[in-house]
Amino acid sequence: MERLSAKEFDDAIRGSRMGEKTRAWARAVLVDGQRHVDVAAANNVRRQNVQQAVREVLKWHQRARGIEVLLLHPDLAERFRNLMDEAEQRNNRSRRK
Repeated sequence: MERLSAKEFDDAIRGSRMGEKTRAWARAVLVDGQRHVDVAAANNVRRQNVQQAVREVLKWHQRARGIEVLLLHPDLAERFRNLMDEAEQRNNRSRRK
């Protein structure tokens, strides 16, 4: 499980509408290193609720770092890979000149 510093966590949730309780669950896992199941039990919630909060914060953290994860249909993913390969080949050719 990825861990975040307190600053990284705060930067990730800046501007979110995540409630205080949900934010505390995610912080307990991501910053304090507690297990999902322990946080859920301590707060009398389902483990899945804690996992969802953690996923959201990690998604925001990635966006803050300039990383975006997209889920694509396999056909579109293949077309995207081909476009990226072509762009890399063009870039390599221009470097050689």
